[in-house]
Amino acid sequence: MDNPEVIILGSASGKAETDRSHAAIALRRDKDVWLLDAGEGVTSSMLRHQIDPEQVRSIYITHLHPDHCVGIPMLLQYLHMSGYQGTINIYLPDGALDTFQKFLDQMYLIVGVINPRYYLKPLTEAHQIVSDISLTTHPTRHLQKWEKMELIGLETRAFSFRLTIGEKGVYYSGDIHSIADILPYLKEGDTLILESSHIDPDIILSELPGKGIRQVYLTHASTDMFADLEKLQFRANKFGLNIVVVEDGLKLAL
Repeated sequence: MDNPEVIILGSASGKAETDRSHAAIALRRDKDVWLLDAGEGVTSSMLRHQIDPEQVRSIYITHLHPDHCVGIPMLLQYLHMSGYQGTINIYLPDGALDTFQKFLDQMYLIVGVINPRYYLKPLTEAHQIVSDISLTTHPTRHLQKWEKMELIGLETRAFSFRLTIGEKGVYYSGDIHSIADILPYLKEGDTLILESSHIDPDIILSELPGKGIRQVYLTHASTDMFADLEKLQFRANKFGLNIVVVEDGLKLAL
C-alpha cells in the first residue's frame, strides 16, 4: 500500500484566474481519492495532474460558497459521460442538503437516473475515511455575518478540517474569519494548509511561531497577493516558520 499524498488541485481565491482552479485538495492513496472542497475546475485540474476522476470516493465541503463547491456538478457529469458505475459520497453542512439536491436535480444530475450513484450526506464531527485516515470538522466564523439569513433557510455554517493520516496531522483551514478560528485545534507537528484571502498575513508571524507547526502552505490567494506573500516567506524564516505559497498541482511534503 502506497503512502498517502495530499495534492493541491485548486489554489485560486474567490476570483477566477487564467491558470488556477478554485479551492480543491486531493488526498490520494493507491487507487482511492478523497476531495476536500471541489471548486470550479476541479475535474479539469484532476485530469491535468494525472488523477483519475473515477477514483474519487468521497467529497467533503467546508462551506457553500461557489468557489468551494460548484465543481461538483461537472465532476458528476464527467463521470456519467465516462460511463462510470461507482458511487460517491458528498458531505455538506446539513442545512444545505435539500437545496443542493434540488440544485443538482435542476441540472438533470438526478440520483438513480445518472451514473455514478451519489449520496448527499451531512458533515459530522468525525469521519473515518479508512482504517488509518480520519477527518475531523471544526466550525469557523467565516459566514457569521450571514447568520440572520438562517431565517430564510440558508446554511450559514462553515468548517475547517483536520486530516489524521497515521501519526501525521494535516490541517485545512477552509475559509476563516480570523486565524483565531483554528488556533485551538492546531497540534505540534501539523502541516497547515491556510487560506490567505481573509486574514492579515502579518498575523501568521505573530500567532504561529512557537506552535510547532511543521509547514505552512498558503492557498486561496489572488495573483496580486503573491509579491506580499513571498516577502512574508522571507520574514517567516527569521521566526523558524516554513511557508510555501502554493500553486495548483503542488504535492505536500508530509
